[in-house]
Amino acid sequence: MQTEHISESDLNAQVAQRKNKLKTMRAQGNAFPNDFRKNAFALDLHEQYGQWDEPALEKEPITVRIAGRMMTCRLMGKASFAHIQDMTGRIQLYLRQQDI
Repeated sequence: MQTEHISESDLNAQVAQRKNKLKTMRAQGNAFPNDFRKNAFALDLHEQYGQWDEPALEKEPITVRIAGRMMTCRLMGKASFAHIQDMTGRIQLYLRQQDI
């Protein structure tokens, strides 16, 4: 199996073409559109619910939409933990297979 070598000039032309395409997309609006809208930040959740204990959280489930980068993920069979970090801080997720 042979691999083709791309010349530097071809690579530069390809990069230039992609940059022009991105410039055109940005001129038309959001270049990478999506319909996800967050409604909470990690810091706000810590301030509002950080003092709640487990029974209080189970009694009154909270539904939020948070956006960020998944920093860690620990798979533990039927339950998993993850950390999501946004611009205000980090929040831990507890996920159960039966709830997803």
